[in-house]
Parts: sequence; C-alpha cells; structure tokens
Amino acid sequence: MKKTYKYISLIAFAIAMIVITIIAIPLIQSVKEPEEFKEFIGKFGAFGIVVMFLIQVAQIIVALIPGEVIEFMAGCMYGWVWGLMLCLAGIALGQVLIFKMVKKFGKEFVEAAAGSKAMEKFKFLNDEKKLKATIFLLFFVPGTPKDLITYAVPFTPIKLRDFIILTLVARIPSVVSSTYAGDAFVKSNYRTLLIAYGLILIVSAIGLGVYKIYEKKKTTKEN
Repeated sequence: MKKTYKYISLIAFAIAMIVITIIAIPLIQSVKEPEEFKEFIGKFGAFGIVVMFLIQVAQIIVALIPGEVIEFMAGCMYGWVWGLMLCLAGIALGQVLIFKMVKKFGKEFVEAAAGSKAMEKFKFLNDEKKLKATIFLLFFVPGTPKDLITYAVPFTPIKLRDFIILTLVARIPSVVSSTYAGDAFVKSNYRTLLIAYGLILIVSAIGLGVYKIYEKKKTTKEN
C-alpha cells in the first residue's frame, strides 16, 4: 500500500511539473514584453502577488525554469525591494517543499524531478567538514545549478533550518541584481539596467568558471 501511494505521488508530481512548465513557457517568453506580463498578473487583482509568489515557488521546483527571468519580472512588478522579499519567500518555500519531498520519497523522487544524474553529479557534498561552506559558496556564486543542487542536499546531514538560512543569505546578491534590473527597466533607467546586466554577466561567467574548476578538482580527488 505504501509503495502504491509512493508511486502515485511521484506520478502526480511529475504530471504537475509538466503542466507548470507548459504554463510557464509563455510567461518566460513575455519577459521581452513586460507590459504583457504585468497585464497577465493584473487580471488576478489583489491576488496577483500571490500568483507571482506561486510562480517563484514553481521555478524552484521545476529546475528548467530560469530564476533570473522570474526575479526580473518581480522587480518590474513590485520594485526591487518588494520584488526581493517576494522572491526570497518563494525560494524558501520551494526549497522546503523539495527538502521534505526528497526526505519522504528518496531517490525515486529526485530521479523523477531532476533526472537520474542529479545525485551523482554532486557527490562532493558528502564532505561533512566543509558541507556548510560548500553549500554557501555554490548558492552565492552566480551560474551554478542551484535548483538541481537543492535536490541533492537532503541526502547530506545538514538540517533544513541551516540549509534555508545559508542559501537565502547566499542568494541575496544575485536576486537583488535581477530585481534591481527589472525595476530599472520599468523606470526606463536604461543606463543602470545595462550596468546591472553587465555586472550580472561578468560575475556569472566568473562564478561558472570557479564552479567548473571546483567540480573538476573534486572529481579528480574522488577518482
């Protein structure tokens, strides 16, 4: 009975993710036309902020949805300060849901949600002594696959509370830059927008390079 419930839950989750992804595609494409996105959210009236919050939660769960796009639109809609608060709240809830689901359903859930190689790719998280520092670094540096890492973290000894606090603090610079860029775009402050995105691209490129080197060293050490 438990196994049947487990597999039904996994199938339901997989279907939900497919539906969310299909719904999210036009929203992601609408980033080119922020007015269309604002009009879409505006249809929900006072509940628009709830819809935006749920979109952010879905972005964390469905790793294929780019987070920067949602953060940018949150900045367009609510300004960088409230956009930041909304995004961090959505990120926190999304990570809590993933953590709890992985703890409950284990490897099968990860394979259904993030692919069979998700845990294999992040074996270096098994180093308990440097675990918190490693997690903070991975979530602080732009360009790392944060949402996929979230699926691997529950298999480590870290507590949920510590994981959420560490990752939210680490994500702040990246989320601020995206929401600030959205805010600048709406205000037609294109100079600030270009500077913000220039910095994001530079830091992301450096961060991705650092992550690749780190991953390569860890793999070499394990071998």
